[in-house]
Order: sequence, then C-alpha cells, then structure tokens
Amino acid sequence: MEIYYNIIIIYLIFIFFILFFLSYFLFTFWTSKVIVNHTLEFLFFLFPIFLLSLFLLFSIKALYIREKLFGEIYSFKLTGNQWYWSIELKDKIINSYILDFNINYNLRNIDTSNHIFIPVNVPSLIMVSSQDVIHSVGFPDGGVKVDAIPGRLNTLEIFRYNSGILNGYCTELCGPLHAYIPFQIEFIN
Repeated sequence: MEIYYNIIIIYLIFIFFILFFLSYFLFTFWTSKVIVNHTLEFLFFLFPIFLLSLFLLFSIKALYIREKLFGEIYSFKLTGNQWYWSIELKDKIINSYILDFNINYNLRNIDTSNHIFIPVNVPSLIMVSSQDVIHSVGFPDGGVKVDAIPGRLNTLEIFRYNSGILNGYCTELCGPLHAYIPFQIEFIN
C-alpha cells in the first residue's frame, strides 16, 4: 500500500512542474524560442506514455490481487427461479421459498424456508446464476449486489466478522412476484 502513496506523491510533483512550466512559458517573452524545441516536444510525448504504462501496470496488479481468496473457502451456488432461490451445495440441492403469511414467523416477507449457514471468519464464495429470467441478488446489509443472468455464472465474495443473519432480496424487476423472493444467510460461530 505504501507504493501507491508514493506514486500519488510523484503524480502531484509532476502536476506541480507542469503547472510551473506552463505559467513560466506563458508569462515570458521568449516563448517563441521554446515552442519550436523538438527535444522538449519529444519529452512531452514520451512522459505521458510512461505514466500510462505505470497506470496499466498497477491497475492490472490490483485487479489480480482483488480476485484472490486466501485460506479455506466456503462456496455454494445460488440459482434464481421464478419465484424462489435454489441453493446447490456439494451434496444436495435445496429450495428457499418465502414463508406463508398464515404461519407464525418472525419477519414478514423476509423469512425463508431454508437458510444457508456459513461459519464466521471464513471467506465465502457465492456463485450466482439464473434459470429463467434476469434476477439480481442484493444484500443491503452487506452492501453487495450481483446480477443473476441465465447461462452466465457470476461470483460474489462475502467475509463476515460477526454472527447474525444477512437478508438478501431480488433487486431486479423479474415478474409479478419479484418482491417475494428473499434469501437469508445465517453466519454462525
């Protein structure tokens, strides 16, 4: 992380020098002699290319670092259907439906028939897809959202430090029962 701060300082110094030279050349009377300087034009051509290559190098490195998950990974596949979620674990497939309002339960339009239990302090990888139409898995409490598109497999990484229930919803307008396909992940110690 220290290298990124150093790069920002170098960029600020560069901007300062550019502004200094621009103001110097604008307010002096011998600018006509400097404007035709081919060496200076060549350097002003090469330096932005050098900066863009640095941007490219560090952004690609940051992109690949972001994709790595370290340690033990808990993963499952979440498939959107009209109008419920299918959860594919290693050995079984379970469906998560919204609970009927006639049954006594805690949370109206949020409580589901099946939860996923994930241990705390373990990186979790959720693979998201759809069976029929475009859905979108959104966890407002966790601040994450990913689209579930038929024929495409998207991934979502979750790492939780404390126990509790994370309520998820379909945030894509996928049909008349769009508001009634919640999903719950329970984090346990």
